[in-house]
Amino acid sequence: MLSIINHNMIKYVKHITIVKVKCVLHLIHIMCNELSQMGWKCDIIDKKDINYYISLNNPLHYFLFVWPLDIDNNVIRYKRYILYQLEQNINNQLSINYKQLHETNKLKKIYDNASLLIDYCKLNINVLNQYYSNRFKLMNIPARYTNPNHTFHTIQPYEYDIIFIGLVNDKRNNILNKLREKYKILIVNNLYDEELKQICKKSHICLNIHYYENAILERVRLNEMLEYGIKIISEKPCQEDIDICKYYTSVQFIEMITNSYEELFETIERVKTETNDESKIVSDLKYLESIFKEDIHSLFVF
Repeated sequence: MLSIINHNMIKYVKHITIVKVKCVLHLIHIMCNELSQMGWKCDIIDKKDINYYISLNNPLHYFLFVWPLDIDNNVIRYKRYILYQLEQNINNQLSINYKQLHETNKLKKIYDNASLLIDYCKLNINVLNQYYSNRFKLMNIPARYTNPNHTFHTIQPYEYDIIFIGLVNDKRNNILNKLREKYKILIVNNLYDEELKQICKKSHICLNIHYYENAILERVRLNEMLEYGIKIISEKPCQEDIDICKYYTSVQFIEMITNSYEELFETIERVKTETNDESKIVSDLKYLESIFKEDIHSLFVF
């Protein structure tokens, strides 16, 4: 738990700067808004501005990073930084290519010098805390539902049957190629925030396919898609993470796709004909927002 108040330093402003990462800009905005409501001065900066904020030498200032590669040696020496880790972690190895961080032992230095270490998944935390003395704390992925009169608007007829968001590996490519035989598919990996929202309005279904075998659920993507009101079909996560599915009642879960596409095609056809259950989406968003707020208020305390 982070405690930062020192009444001998009242001339300083309690301040968090979040370092921008485009692919998660949506959740960064949610965090910044919530921290501001909690009384923090909070803003979003580019990586190039980090050294300027270090030079201000405000003892009540902290950086918040969601991308470990943005943390350089100046930040490590500064020490007043928080890492919110959003990648899958398997046997103490981040699942995307952080090979250099591991080989140079820099990732351990980042962890050792951080003021606060946060992860979004208990499964990740169980792995990490075997190596880092229970320093990692849980904060559920930001979610937002703020307008009780909100209705989800889509552009019909849909321009795309299915939108897939993310990088494409062999597994994903094989599945998407199979789907192209019957459906109009859009693959997106470089649109974010409002641009992504607009393209989702033109798409009937968002398909979530795991990149890795035995993956945990991609909460970052699903929380954003829920807010846009698009229908979602997702592979189930690994058994150790299966309980998280109960928070996503509006998502249609299927077994992990291996050699058979029968369940996938059947689910797509069924979901296409069903009316989007907005009440379930609203219920999911409200609950996900509530657990996120509970976590952030317990971790970022005055």
